Amino acid sequence: NLVRINLSGSERYDNFIEKLNLSEWNLINLEELNINEYKIERIEKNSFQKMPKLNKLNLSSNRIVEIETNAFQHLSLLEYLNLSKSNINIIN
Repeated sequence: NLVRINLSGSERYDNFIEKLNLSEWNLINLEELNINEYKIERIEKNSFQKMPKLNKLNLSSNRIVEIETNAFQHLSLLEYLNLSKSNINIIN
């Protein structure tokens, strides 16, 4: 059972995900997810709906400008959320 995923990128490379929606990932036992430095611009609604045990989420050092309504709705166990070094303008 996968518990941790580290997809740390680097601004020096072409790691680019314009919008983040992980609703197709069926990772029900995942507890920690690190997706920093990927130039993500938008977090879509229900992005983490199939990750009910997620308690640590690091999305720092991205280019997030928008977080859609219900993007984090299914994360009732979330204890740590890092959105630092983002450019958030819109939270619906």
